[in-house]
Amino acid sequence: MTSRERRYDRAAARAAKVMAVVCAELREARLSSGRSQRDIAMAARISPSQLARIELGQNRSVPLRTLVLLGSMLGLDVMVKSYPGGRILRDAPQLGVLSRFRDRLDGEWRWRQEVLVAHDEQRAWDAYIKHAGTRAEFVVEAETRIHDVQALLRRIARKREASGNVRVVLLVAGTHNNRQAIELARDAFAAEFPGSMRSCMRALADGRVPEQDTVVILGPGQALSPGLSRPAGDEANDHS
Repeated sequence: MTSRERRYDRAAARAAKVMAVVCAELREARLSSGRSQRDIAMAARISPSQLARIELGQNRSVPLRTLVLLGSMLGLDVMVKSYPGGRILRDAPQLGVLSRFRDRLDGEWRWRQEVLVAHDEQRAWDAYIKHAGTRAEFVVEAETRIHDVQALLRRIARKREASGNVRVVLLVAGTHNNRQAIELARDAFAAEFPGSMRSCMRALADGRVPEQDTVVILGPGQALSPGLSRPAGDEANDHS
């Protein structure tokens, strides 16, 4: 649990820092307006003592609603927006599909998990893989359950753009839900991942980088599973 505890500590420290900045801005705005804590507290329907603790950063569990109300009384718009940030906790199914893929590669491929997409980024690829002999390299993004195809493809496109010229393998758990999602969005996947799964695995077996970005579908506890059907001769769009 050490890694998760460190991640929690970093997240808690960031939360405290963000809260301290917001509370300081609220205090500065109130002082600049010349209004008393009692006036602002009454307007926001909290007690003056609550406001005093908030301004001093002594309340670490202030509801977002309270901060928005206080900001409104002081002419501030308190906004919250999420951005791609640090690495996320991987669940057991995702770690499992990565492990099964690793078991199917030659031992010469060296793995590093959760590698930043760029030195000045917080986003990370699920795995960065480099061949010890040929020095070929590629990255892996693993998906155990596809919820939103367009969101998934946009996320990978942004990472690819930040990483520069990098070959991407999208590793997908071979569930019915995922196969159906890929089938329904076949054209979108083919545009972003035009590579053949068979060609990709042949290249990796030879210690080479796949020629194109590729979707690899991996069933639980099975060999690399057959992918989608395709029109005859259309190997470029074969994810099998």
